[in-house]
Amino acid sequence: MSQLQTLLFRIGGVLMIIGAALPLFVPAIAPYVYTLGALLFCPIQMLDRYEGSNPVTRRLRRQQLFGSFALLVAGALMFFSLYHIPPFRGREWQIALIIGAIFEIVPAFRMKEDK
Repeated sequence: MSQLQTLLFRIGGVLMIIGAALPLFVPAIAPYVYTLGALLFCPIQMLDRYEGSNPVTRRLRRQQLFGSFALLVAGALMFFSLYHIPPFRGREWQIALIIGAIFEIVPAFRMKEDK
C-alpha cells in the first residue's frame, strides 16, 4: 500500500469508530460519518491482495473481504434506520457492524500469528 492509501485506510477506520458511536449522541449525522469512513476503509481493504500460497491465510483474507462487505452494508442500513425505510427500520445496522467487525478483527490477529 502506498502512503496515501495507508493514510486513507486509517482515517476511514477512525471515522467508522466515531460514526458507530455517534448514534448515542448525534444520530442524525452518524450514518454520514460512518459511511464516509467505510467508503475510505473498505475499498482499500478489498484492493489489498494476498499473493502467497498459504491456504490458511487465503481463507482468512476471504473472511476479511466478507467483513469489509458487511461494514459497507452496515452503513447502508444506518441510512435505512435514519430515514425509516422499510423493511429495515430498527437497529439492524448494529448486527451487520458486529459481524463485519468480527470478520475483520479475528483474521487480522490470526494472519499476524502466521507471519
